[in-house]
Amino acid sequence: FDDLLLNWLLLLTRQPAARRELVERFEHILVDEYQDTNRLQADIVDGMLGPAKNVMVVGDDAQSIYGFRGAEFANIIGFPERHPECEIFRLETNYRSTPSVLRLANASISHNHHQFAKELRAVRPEGELPALVSVPSPEGQASWVADRLLALREEGFDLEDMAVLYRNHAHSLDLQVELTRRNIPYRVRSGLRFFEQRHIKDVLAHLRFVDNPRDEMAFVRLTKLRPGFGPRLAGRLWQLVAGAEALRRICGLDSAAVGLRGAARTAFAELQLLLDDLQAPAMAAQPGEALRLVVERFYRQWARDNLENAGSRIEDLEQLALFADGHPDLNTFLAEVTLLNDLSGEDAIGGRDDEMVTLSTTHQAKGLEWRAVFIIWLSEGRFPTVRAEDEEEERRLFYVAATRARDLLFLVSPRIARDRYRVDVVLDPSRFLTELPSDVYERVTVADQRLPDALDALPTGARYRLPAFLEGPKDGEDDEETN
Repeated sequence: FDDLLLNWLLLLTRQPAARRELVERFEHILVDEYQDTNRLQADIVDGMLGPAKNVMVVGDDAQSIYGFRGAEFANIIGFPERHPECEIFRLETNYRSTPSVLRLANASISHNHHQFAKELRAVRPEGELPALVSVPSPEGQASWVADRLLALREEGFDLEDMAVLYRNHAHSLDLQVELTRRNIPYRVRSGLRFFEQRHIKDVLAHLRFVDNPRDEMAFVRLTKLRPGFGPRLAGRLWQLVAGAEALRRICGLDSAAVGLRGAARTAFAELQLLLDDLQAPAMAAQPGEALRLVVERFYRQWARDNLENAGSRIEDLEQLALFADGHPDLNTFLAEVTLLNDLSGEDAIGGRDDEMVTLSTTHQAKGLEWRAVFIIWLSEGRFPTVRAEDEEEERRLFYVAATRARDLLFLVSPRIARDRYRVDVVLDPSRFLTELPSDVYERVTVADQRLPDALDALPTGARYRLPAFLEGPKDGEDDEETN
């Protein structure tokens, strides 16, 4: 598609006769969702205009959120400068949300300096104030959201009328686990369910084989990831080592004896060392550490070399390792992962077969709406993400999330989380919450008796140590949206 656009622009700029014919053919140009256009598309629109410049673009600068995939905010905000004779019409009447939801959204976006000033006005009657919910931890966040979903359903909301939004797909792990445990059915718009993703299955294959050396599927999967190995070679290796002693045999196998050469031979030697280290008793007792070992010794670099959005996928694996830390041993962890994969939640609460809560990144939720919306992980470093280069675009993303709600809006912020070094850190609420005037929300604090008493004495912003996710991306990682 991109090459068609490029050739279109080249035609307009290098072939005057062709451009003249196109300009004469199309008297009026109309463009929708103009805030999502990139520079190439904007140049094409401008190139198609004749002397009369009959062009109308429709867009909302406050919903320009796709900078990560090339959208140029400058296109819409700079349109009056490129076309000084244009007239601006502000469509400020909102038919979706209650006045209370819109007051919060208007207050938030007002902190952006680069925008067309406007204020959404509701036609609906007044509703409940949005709730700013402070929860003790990621697990407490998931538990509270699940409780509230069930409570709302008892009050007459359908599950399909409710959505949980988050900044990055990795932020949904705890919630997916909690909903699955409670048999609350859900659909994921932001991609596959957490444990169905390729990178999750790749790393878990290493642990599954160590835990159960008879697992042929796990062995073939992890072997095929290595350079020089395909399905046939992986299958031939399995035939050589299959059985209860497969792990011991593979670690002791002479690569020359099976005809491995070059990159395949080197990769096999590294695999043998990794599997040998994963057999250590300490690894069996610390599944999170075993998972981190696979990531650091092999999968981090493999993902950078072979997968799009490697940074987001590694973040998923870091969240998985934290989840694994909560289990006493490798076998227990893998058993729960298997159970979570098998549970569907279809018989949870006696609803229709198609009745499911929606889980989605905010990017994937744009253009949609629900009666009740939960925005989770509203903490500094998570939303906004520390990797974001443009704070105003992050605020626009929060604005989009908030304006998905028709009736109820819940803004959820954990007070404590565990970083990748397994250290508990105290989180600051997102700046998008602290900058709001206090009269646009009601505050809800969820207590947790498991938190240390000394925590109450900590000043706002105090930390046991700086969260790893606030230290910025590692080399080679990115912040592109994972779909």
